[in-house]
Amino acid sequence: PTVGQHRAEVLTMTHILKLAGTATLVYGIASLGTLNIPGVIAAALVLNVICGALLKTTEVKNGKVHSEK
Repeated sequence: PTVGQHRAEVLTMTHILKLAGTATLVYGIASLGTLNIPGVIAAALVLNVICGALLKTTEVKNGKVHSEK
């Protein structure tokens, strides 16, 4: 793949991870509202994994986004 194609793949993965993080956050808030403690714990653990993957996928150095290979 060319450089442009690879960057498009990285941005797609970033968007997927952000969407998954938002969905997990909504699930966690809903679980907290119904006092579903196992749901809150599960949402917190999954959100931690998603945020870690998002940080590993993109890294900003001097205003430029670099992907970890």
